[in-house]
Amino acid sequence: MLKKQWKEYFLTGKIQSWRPMLIYFEIFVLPIYIRMVMLGKDNFSWKGGMGETVLMIGFLLVAFSEMTHPIRRGKMYYLCPRSREERLQEIRDAYHFRCMLHLIVMSVMCGTLYLMKGVNVYSAGYIFLNGILASFLSQVSNSNKSMLLNLFLTPAIVMGSLFQFALPTEDLQRVDIIFLICCAVFFVMAILPAFWSMKKCIDQEIEEAAVCEEVRDHA
Repeated sequence: MLKKQWKEYFLTGKIQSWRPMLIYFEIFVLPIYIRMVMLGKDNFSWKGGMGETVLMIGFLLVAFSEMTHPIRRGKMYYLCPRSREERLQEIRDAYHFRCMLHLIVMSVMCGTLYLMKGVNVYSAGYIFLNGILASFLSQVSNSNKSMLLNLFLTPAIVMGSLFQFALPTEDLQRVDIIFLICCAVFFVMAILPAFWSMKKCIDQEIEEAAVCEEVRDHA
């Protein structure tokens, strides 16, 4: 079963549109560009720059996987004789398999950041929580609500994770603790509710993707 999922993951990956990928690329690369501009400044450190680069690579890989593996399949998929329940199970399994791969990438990224002393343990935990949410995000077609949620969630997750590099790796001061508390409050009050709404859109997309498009159009 796992071998089948691996094969399907690599064979079904397809770039649907370059435009959203360029938008995400700008979101990810801009902070690194700003860091490179600050090469000669006193507040630049190579350790911080390397840590941010590791974080960017991790989130960028996950975003690229989301873009190239949408939940809804191509038309050729619906030509094969399958029941709705069989399609629903296959699409759900493929989505969960992709999320598992994303979680592995996020775990490696956070472990690397912590081992290289790029962030403190609290910031590493915060970044990992953001990584978990990012692992379950997906592109949803024909939904303005999901598009707006994605436009909020992705920058909030990435930028919130990047802000953790502003904190010292040890000997946190009072202002640093207050900053971490503010991040936690924002995560609970803003990011989690938005993610929960997005997850409902994803679940609906999975249900709709299990129905043959020709049948749905004539229903």
